[in-house]
Amino acid sequence: MSKLKVMAIYAHPADPVTDCGGAIAMHAENGDETYALVLTHGGRKHPNYFVKEWRKEHPNEKIINMNKQDVIDFKKAECLRACKILGYTGVTLLGHDDDCLLMTNDIIEEVAAEIAKVCPDIIIMDYPYPHTLDAHSLTSQIAFKALERVGLCLQNMDDGIAGNTDSFQYHPKAIFFTKVPVTVSDALITDGRRNDVFIDFTPVVEKKIRAMDQFISQSYHNDFARKFVEAHDGAFGRAGNVSFAEGFSRYYNETFKLLPVSEYAMGYDDIMTHEEYSKIDIRKLYPYDENYYDKNFK
Repeated sequence: MSKLKVMAIYAHPADPVTDCGGAIAMHAENGDETYALVLTHGGRKHPNYFVKEWRKEHPNEKIINMNKQDVIDFKKAECLRACKILGYTGVTLLGHDDDCLLMTNDIIEEVAAEIAKVCPDIIIMDYPYPHTLDAHSLTSQIAFKALERVGLCLQNMDDGIAGNTDSFQYHPKAIFFTKVPVTVSDALITDGRRNDVFIDFTPVVEKKIRAMDQFISQSYHNDFARKFVEAHDGAFGRAGNVSFAEGFSRYYNETFKLLPVSEYAMGYDDIMTHEEYSKIDIRKLYPYDENYYDKNFK
């Protein structure tokens, strides 16, 4: 199979790490091109590092005096470090404010232009829940409008966008949603959606943990990174009969010449699987260095 282009489109700097970082690392190791497009700067989201300092009796003046741009730059640096660990080919942060992300023609054009530069085969984004306008759902709604925009491009009308595409009226081959809380094994499903694809990223689990360790500002490092992988990705792994997995919901139907069955399904051993996927102790294998940040970034 030829190499793929994969683009993750998300609201905040940590999203392309926590939501699909394992899958991206697997694609990167496969030699695929992987891109992250982040719409907001994330400066107002999860300000744990700064708030904890403000609450101290004798806070670090340098930290509590950081202005908006300082915080934005801090979070951008975290995102770039994390994405480098996962193997992202390219990372674009548009830098819109978290508090006023709106679906406007300008941002649709902006996102459309970024998609057209890459023309990804696969797009990953959060499920665009129709009953909420939170940044996650809104980002995906913007992405769909941007895809519609690129899909209607004509060379004689849209040089700014269509001029970047390999072929006009581009459409991705597959779209996968994250943040769908239910799996194919659940009796109840949300909005008709459920995770029906699981990506086993056990071979690269350390990369996701180390990538999450970069987000000092959000307290995603250390214990949270390991708890998240154990509990969140471990739950998807259990549903997929592997140690650690990320769950995705397909947007498009897929067509095959024969009924498909995966290597995992063919190798599934109902007797021994639960023992095998329980053996990895990520806290022991990948401990956090408490002096990591001080040694590398101060």
